[in-house]
Amino acid sequence: MSRQRLRVDDFDLVEINEALASQVIACVTKLSLHESNRPAP
Repeated sequence: MSRQRLRVDDFDLVEINEALASQVIACVTKLSLHESNRPAP
């Protein structure tokens, strides 16, 4: 993302494949994603 000068704020929706919990935790931490930003079902 940094090579393209993109930030998480540039996206309206980010989808993460939940196959591995450790990958989800790493992405949420690295991208500073929070449950409060999750869209309603």
